[in-house]
Amino acid sequence: MDYIQAQKLSEKAHEQTQRAKEYMDARKKAAKARIDLLILLTPKLSEIRAKKRNAGMEMAISMLCETSEEARNLRAEEIRETARYKGLEKLMEALQGEVSYAQSVMKYIKTGEDYGG
Repeated sequence: MDYIQAQKLSEKAHEQTQRAKEYMDARKKAAKARIDLLILLTPKLSEIRAKKRNAGMEMAISMLCETSEEARNLRAEEIRETARYKGLEKLMEALQGEVSYAQSVMKYIKTGEDYGG
């Protein structure tokens, strides 16, 4: 393995680590927004269920969002951060694929096999 290949692989591994940290941050933010939203919702559940008897949690959240700006903001943050961490999941999978591919190429080069690249 030459130095340039090793450097590129190291950069990909570093990028993967950075994305994992961003992923963790987004998961924490989404969870915190959800928890805060549920805490805001809980004292209002009886009032909401008086209006709609069989309201599930998502329906109750939607109904709370109709009247509460704080609930709307928390719901928006939850959705935004969930989308962010799901996107980061896909990016991390792609980065892992690149790292695995580079490792395979280096293995074949080391053993003297033709890897077709």
